[in-house]
Amino acid sequence: MRLPPRATLLAAVLALATACGGSTTATDAPPAGAAAAPAAPDAGGPFCTAVQANMDAGQVLATLTQSGGAPAEEFGNVADAVRRTNQEVVDAAPADLRADFETLSGLADLQLEVLEAAGGDPASLGRSQEYTQRLQEPAVIEIGQRLPGQLQQRCGINSGAPR
Repeated sequence: MRLPPRATLLAAVLALATACGGSTTATDAPPAGAAAAPAAPDAGGPFCTAVQANMDAGQVLATLTQSGGAPAEEFGNVADAVRRTNQEVVDAAPADLRADFETLSGLADLQLEVLEAAGGDPASLGRSQEYTQRLQEPAVIEIGQRLPGQLQQRCGINSGAPR
């Protein structure tokens, strides 16, 4: 079973924002003839750099789980990188977004705990009542709807979620 994209960001977390799939890279090229979007004001700053590093770590986690897992030590190293970059995003987040990223970081920690306990089996996320309930919390859903636009606007990062 494939790890759902939303289960990989903040890594896991911005993840919530990527429920419909798509790119997790810097802004995709605009269609031919489209006006160029204004430059993202925070692109290249500490927050945006931390978000991109977190998304990259989340992609490694997704690839690892999609390939059937890895030895516990390797999986643990990847999970630690995701946790570290989650904290970097929280630490660098602008004041108006920090609470959202703290919430998502807590969700990502739970996700990683579930995956580690199951040897990286992504199906374990669907079997975890606590994890699935947290994903359905109204506050988490609202964050997942709000953050993609914020990341696009502030950082020029396309999380792949609908806006």
